[in-house]
Amino acid sequence: MNLEKFIFYLVMLCIIMIIPFGCQKKDGTSNSQIISGEQEVEITNNKKILGSSSDSVPSKSSASYVSSPPSCSTRTMYVKLNKYGSKLNVRETPSINDNIIGELDHGDSVEVLSIQEEWAKIKFNQGIGYIYAKYLVDKEPPQLLPTNEGTNLENVKEEIHIIVNKKNRSLQLRKRNELIGEYKIALGFDPVGHKEREGDGKTPEGIYYICVKNPKSKYYLSLGLSYPGISDAKRGLDSGLITQKEYDEIVNAINSGKRPPWNTPLGGQIMIHGTDTKSKTKSDWTEGCIAVDNDVMDILWEHCTVGTQVFIYP
Repeated sequence: MNLEKFIFYLVMLCIIMIIPFGCQKKDGTSNSQIISGEQEVEITNNKKILGSSSDSVPSKSSASYVSSPPSCSTRTMYVKLNKYGSKLNVRETPSINDNIIGELDHGDSVEVLSIQEEWAKIKFNQGIGYIYAKYLVDKEPPQLLPTNEGTNLENVKEEIHIIVNKKNRSLQLRKRNELIGEYKIALGFDPVGHKEREGDGKTPEGIYYICVKNPKSKYYLSLGLSYPGISDAKRGLDSGLITQKEYDEIVNAINSGKRPPWNTPLGGQIMIHGTDTKSKTKSDWTEGCIAVDNDVMDILWEHCTVGTQVFIYP
């Protein structure tokens, strides 16, 4: 009996020792698989949202990984739009159905955190915003101009043309890709922004053409510009500044390559002209015209004819 009891107790002891060991091994394998699966899901989601790398797997739990995503280095890019005056919406989330929290203009620089598919995540107003990535470029784009008549910009390099940069107070005379000369200018007494009405002291912005040459100008010589153009007339008509008749007269003149009416509330008689003194290009003093020194005016007079295109940038 003593031997039988001994064997019985020995068997029971072995069973008691084996069962916990087997359960521990099974439970350990299951937990490892669950944790590994959770981490894989969170890394995939994080990569989709943030554009971060999943090369290294954190040892923390999945919840901790989501709340502490890897940092992103920023990249400066620029907004490039296709049409003068258009805006790029900034969204609260990467969805066209979400709230618009702001707007960006052509040429604005942005700090890009990441780009995922068609959306770019950017720093915006001390927060985060989302914009369409296709409107971002690495280099600052050239300024856009409002098109006031049917100008084929692809063919402009084949002709003499003038480029005015209001911000830099410069005028370039060009033939094809060749720069003939670059000169200092003076503008209207309130030069910032596009001309809107008579007497506002602003120099217009856009694409115009020389519509008249005046050898008997008060300011030495002058080249009259085709302001107001068609887009100016449309704006004036929409705002009630001009009548339908005045609008039609402007459109007909521009389409015929002639001088538009200069006596409407939109203003007119915008010229590139000389000065009545030795030099008056050190400050802005005109009523909206573009003033150059008289020796420069001689050069422009020689090269430019009626129809020469003039591109005026902000």
